[in-house]
Amino acid sequence: MGNASWQIEDTTLIWQAKCLNMDSFFMIDVQLLCGAGLEATQLYLLEIDDEEAIAER
Repeated sequence: MGNASWQIEDTTLIWQAKCLNMDSFFMIDVQLLCGAGLEATQLYLLEIDDEEAIAER
């Protein structure tokens, strides 16, 4: 179960930060993308219609 204080929308912001450059891509851990929980994050990404969300899936 994910952290209750985590905002599911943070997933896309973290992905944007991760993709800024090669350094940030390797320094930002992919586990941070699922702070709200894996299942909740997957459902969120399926629900939003966004090119970045499609890349995150």
